[in-house]
Amino acid sequence: MVTEAVNLSGGLKGIIKDGQVVVLKPNLMCLYINSTGEKLMPNVNGVTTDWRVTKAVAQLVRELNPNGRIYVMESSAFQQTRTTMAALNYTPEKMPEVDDFICIEESGKYEQWGKGNIT
Repeated sequence: MVTEAVNLSGGLKGIIKDGQVVVLKPNLMCLYINSTGEKLMPNVNGVTTDWRVTKAVAQLVRELNPNGRIYVMESSAFQQTRTTMAALNYTPEKMPEVDDFICIEESGKYEQWGKGNIT
């Protein structure tokens, strides 16, 4: 399904080249629904990007970019991103195509809006 969607949108061949660094930015804004406290399930929760979609995109990128780097980069809105990633299957075990999972708040280059620019 992901391959078909990518192909219908024009494909990745004109965008991705071997040896590049590619950043995938899913939507992992939370692990719990704030209004109910319910913990999100990793598959089809309707709030975050299903890890299988990100994995499928990483596989497509890896086909065109076997010698490059693929990073998943995110910053959750309500919980620590590392905890959210692990609970939602954004891990090396589930996505071996990805070279690193970068949590922006751990990078040392993250500032809250209104308190300065990202450096």
